[in-house]
Amino acid sequence: MKRFIANLSLAALLAYTLPAFAQAQEETEESKEPKRKLEAVETGEEGKPDELDLELAEDADVDAVDAFMKRISKLRPKSRKEAMQLSAARNGATEKMLGLLEAAGETDSPRYIEIKRESIGNRLRDMMNPNKSEELQNDVVAFLSGLDDKAGAEDARLGMMAAYYAMNSAGEDKDSSVKFVKAVRESLSKGSVEEKTLNMLDGFVRRSNLIGNTIQLTGTTMGGDAFNIDDLKGKVVLVDFWATWCGPCVREHPNIEKNYAKYAEKGFEVVGISLDRDRDRLEKFVEEHETQWIVLHDEGGTNPATDYYGVMGIPSMFLLDKEGKVVSTTARGPKLGKQLANLLGEVEDEEEETETGVELGEAAGDDK
Repeated sequence: MKRFIANLSLAALLAYTLPAFAQAQEETEESKEPKRKLEAVETGEEGKPDELDLELAEDADVDAVDAFMKRISKLRPKSRKEAMQLSAARNGATEKMLGLLEAAGETDSPRYIEIKRESIGNRLRDMMNPNKSEELQNDVVAFLSGLDDKAGAEDARLGMMAAYYAMNSAGEDKDSSVKFVKAVRESLSKGSVEEKTLNMLDGFVRRSNLIGNTIQLTGTTMGGDAFNIDDLKGKVVLVDFWATWCGPCVREHPNIEKNYAKYAEKGFEVVGISLDRDRDRLEKFVEEHETQWIVLHDEGGTNPATDYYGVMGIPSMFLLDKEGKVVSTTARGPKLGKQLANLLGEVEDEEEETETGVELGEAAGDDK
């Protein structure tokens, strides 16, 4: 059975949070056949659009729900409103199908597992709601545990996203999120899940305990030299996981540039870990922006630290003090400047004057 727009938010989040996934999407985009024109209506016999019918009869049986889901899966939204309508219709049909299959005692069937997986995926957004996250986490663990050795790639993606949401919405309740991630890892380890996924889940847990500890980081500079983070002890260091294809990373770049120019002489260094696969594109970016700091790039745009510290979303930044200990994992935008001022001391901004001698402050929005 085809999966549809209900999983669109999950797929979109994967694209923004999984560097390898996003890179693969970018590289294959041009090779895909042109998509048909997006439209959220069905065409009648005379070639005119029919009314968009997203109503599912209350007494619909399994076959009727199945037919409904297949029909709306052929629709494509032409506006945000229609996308939300289609998503809501699919979500409703998913829950309807789930109830029908449970009532029929088909909870061991492949179809039920697929629908159950989709249902949990639809509810992942609730992970950001503290009042609902515990119930959803329990459902995720129960579902993955019930698969036993049958857990595969789809289940790994589901578990990864649930873990990602949990860790990013943990707030002060870090311990329960860590416990949840460990339970997801244990469940997935019983199935045919790639070792990379399990390593990433271990990395989530490891990153949750970074503050106050040193990190392990090696790699190759763009000049071909071996790099070890230990060589920078004595400096305040920003470790930046980024890529040229990552919009938020590129938008953060001017903020890093501004702070590097301001604090470099006081002992501030930046280590950019590029996750670009396209070396030429990276070199062009570095040259055009006259990047002065250290940029690491290993073959294939990979670095062991990415998995080791569960870096699923970029930009991701670790700020280290002079002893090499992590003091922040959220040093972006205005936070970076404030942290550097605390660690290295305030530095007055250079004043610019207009022709009339009026002093200008910093341009608004530099660190957006």
